[in-house]
Amino acid sequence: MSRYLIQGGFVVPVDGSRRIIRDGCVLVDGDRIEAIGPKQEVMKLAARAEVVDAKNCLIIPGLIDTHVHLAQALLRGVVPDNLTLIPWLRDWVWRFLGVYDKGDGKASAALCILEMLKTGTTGFIEIHIHTRYGFDGIAELVEKSGIRGVLSKTIMDMKGYASEENIMPASMIEDGEACIREFKEMHRRWNGRGDGRIDVWLGLRSAGAVSDKLYHEAAALAEEYDTGITNHLAEVREDLEFYRKAYGTSPSGFLEKFNMLGERRVYAHCVWLNEED
Repeated sequence: MSRYLIQGGFVVPVDGSRRIIRDGCVLVDGDRIEAIGPKQEVMKLAARAEVVDAKNCLIIPGLIDTHVHLAQALLRGVVPDNLTLIPWLRDWVWRFLGVYDKGDGKASAALCILEMLKTGTTGFIEIHIHTRYGFDGIAELVEKSGIRGVLSKTIMDMKGYASEENIMPASMIEDGEACIREFKEMHRRWNGRGDGRIDVWLGLRSAGAVSDKLYHEAAALAEEYDTGITNHLAEVREDLEFYRKAYGTSPSGFLEKFNMLGERRVYAHCVWLNEED
């Protein structure tokens, strides 16, 4: 369908006016929305458009998921949900992810992307693509599916998590220099592909798994490559203890110290921020 009319639903344009158009229509031509409004108005512009009946449906812009772990879709129902974060990662999630190969990474990503598209999500930010998940295979899925995706190469060079040192299993540890090399190659290969739907970012591991040197290098790379950074921030109390002990500051002070504030900087969770942050 190159030109089609979605008609008869409740249209929510999300245009700042908080309006809802009952029995509304959306006219689409190619990759552009041509018109939005009441049915009687938009129908006048819709000659030869294929009609999609959306009666009793909600018509909204595509949803955007700003924090996704594509590799974890296969773990649903396998990992207990009654644990605190660090034991959940250390004893369960990392052990499963640490035996993935590229086929597993691609299968999990395919499941996650399918679920997103079926439920109205048309764009996402993936935070950590480990080398063992297979960046190329995942990027191919994004390109073929039509979804818009930010794919972030894992950046790390240490083994800890917040106040816990050396807890990451060997199968999940990556070398810092190798991470940077892979980011550069994946950015060259995939950034802008899929008619601009694919972006390649830097996905920093959580506090305790990235050295000061690598934080500085990642911030400089983001500027050099005009790309984004994403990371977990202040997800658990242990993160606050780490920032205070290592840097004598709060989460926002930590980001400022390493020049990681600004546009296209997406920090997930932020549960333990205070008014100063």
